[in-house]
Amino acid sequence: MAGKLIVSRKSEWVNRRRNYKLFIDGKEVGAIKGSSSEEFMVEPGTHLVQCKIDWCCSPDYKVEVQDGKNNYLRVSSGMKFYPPLFILMLIGVFLPFYFKLTKLPRPEWLGTAQIVLLIPGILYLFYYLTFNRKKYLLVQEDTSNPFR
Repeated sequence: MAGKLIVSRKSEWVNRRRNYKLFIDGKEVGAIKGSSSEEFMVEPGTHLVQCKIDWCCSPDYKVEVQDGKNNYLRVSSGMKFYPPLFILMLIGVFLPFYFKLTKLPRPEWLGTAQIVLLIPGILYLFYYLTFNRKKYLLVQEDTSNPFR
């Protein structure tokens, strides 16, 4: 008899239109769409689970599957600070338009403010897409699942 591996994914703004490829023991077994769950039958024993999206991926997650038991996993983005940084970036982009539309004189500090608002978000995104690309996604046990 085999065990069941149930992998779920919440809807996240960052990768909402993209599927995560799921690998069990290095073999692609399927894809997970946003706000969905997928079930996979696996043999009892220790397995390595990994998710990928383009060149970014999650670290290998070791899961112990027991005969006839369900294991619940959750996949999410590793970019936890993206929403507030994205809002700051939008403010930095649209701030000059505000002064142009209201016909107020452009203040001297506007260029510096744009740099301060834009650079952290750009650097954060660059970091996750290059140096930390193997931790762009997180696979972990789903402790919030009511069927656990």
